[in-house]
Amino acid sequence: MKILPEKLKSMDNFLDTTYTQSILKLYNSELLPTQKELEKKEEFFKTFEKAITKKWSDAKLFTFGSFANGLSLRGNSDIDFCFILTLTPERMRKNFKEIEKERKLIEEQKKEEKGSSNKFMKLLSEEQYHKKNYVSQLAQFLEAKLHYSDVQGIFNARVPIVKFTEPILKLHCDVGVNNILAVYNTKLVGLYCDIDVRCKQLIFFLKFWIKQRCINDPYRGTLSSYSLVIMIIHFLQHNKVLPFLQDKTIFTNMPLRNIDGMDGNMYDCSFEESKEEIYSKFEKTNTDSVGLLLFKFFKYYAFEYRFKTNVISIRQSAQPLIPIEEKNFPHPFRVEDPFEIDYNTAKSVNKNGLKAVRYECIRAFYLIQKQSNFKDVVCARLSN
Repeated sequence: MKILPEKLKSMDNFLDTTYTQSILKLYNSELLPTQKELEKKEEFFKTFEKAITKKWSDAKLFTFGSFANGLSLRGNSDIDFCFILTLTPERMRKNFKEIEKERKLIEEQKKEEKGSSNKFMKLLSEEQYHKKNYVSQLAQFLEAKLHYSDVQGIFNARVPIVKFTEPILKLHCDVGVNNILAVYNTKLVGLYCDIDVRCKQLIFFLKFWIKQRCINDPYRGTLSSYSLVIMIIHFLQHNKVLPFLQDKTIFTNMPLRNIDGMDGNMYDCSFEESKEEIYSKFEKTNTDSVGLLLFKFFKYYAFEYRFKTNVISIRQSAQPLIPIEEKNFPHPFRVEDPFEIDYNTAKSVNKNGLKAVRYECIRAFYLIQKQSNFKDVVCARLSN
C-alpha cells in the first residue's frame, strides 16, 4: 500500500501532533486503570495470599497476565493467579491412591465420555495428575472455606485452572497450579513495556480496539489478548523500537533459565533482564510518535505481513518471521509462544476470524488516513 510523498508528509505531521495528542488523552483519561481499581486488586491479592499460605504453608502465590504487568484496561475485573506448590514425595504418596483410581476411571470411560468437561480424555504424566489433583483440592477449598462464588474447576484444559468470583469486590479470578511459564511470560512482556513506553501505550490502544470491534474472543475464532501483545512486540521489533531480549547472539551474558512446563517438558525461559546490558546492546533509533506507530501497525497487518507463509516470532533477530514449513501449526494464523515454541498462541483464530482481523486492520488504516477520530470512529463499538 503506497501513499504519495506529499500526502505522506502531511499524514506524518497529523499523526505526530493532533492524533498522538488525542490518543494519549484517551490513554490517560479512559484506558489506564484508576488508582482505586489497582488498590482494590492489590488488597484482594494480599487477602487471598494469606488464606492460601495458611492452608498450604509452603505455597507461593503470584499474579500473572495483564494485572501483574500493568496492562489491564480500566474496568477490567479479571485477575490471574499462579499457585506454586512443590510436589514433594510425601505429597505424591498421599495422592497416589486417588491418582490410580482416577487413572483407571479414565481408562474405562475415555471412549464413552468424549468431550466431558470434568475428566481428562488422555493419559497424562504422573506429575500432571498431581497438579490436577491440587486444582481439585483448591476448588473445594475456595468454595467450602473461603465461600467464593461461581467456583468451577476446569480440569481438561491445556492448563487446568479454577475459576471463581470474589462476591464483594466482584473480581473474576483464574488460578492455575505451578504454571510458572505464565509468570515468566508476564515478566518478559512487562520488561518490553519498561524498555519503551510506546509499547505499553500501543497495547492499551489496541486492546481497546479489538474489544470494541469484537475481534477479542478466542472461543469465537478471533484473537486472544496475549496473541495481540506478541503481534505488537513483533511489529515494534520490526520497526527497531524494541530489541530481541531472548537472542543469545546479542545478549551473550544473559542468565540461563530452564523451567518445567505444564506438560512435563523443560523450556528455555532465558531473556536479558539487565536494563544496563539491554541499553548497551540496543540503540534506540526509532523516534516515531505513538500515533504514527499505531497507523503503521494497521498498515503492516493490513497489507505487508504475509499470513499464508509466515509464523510470528519475537525470539531471534535473525528470524523474526519463521516459514510455516518449519512449524507444525496447521492453523490460519500462527503466533509462536516465546517460550513454548511448539505452541501456537493464535491457534483459536479460524478462517473467518482471521478475515475479520485483517478487515479491521484495513478499515482502521483507511479511517486514520482520513483523520477519523480514534475512539469514536476507528473504535466504534460493534454489537456481538
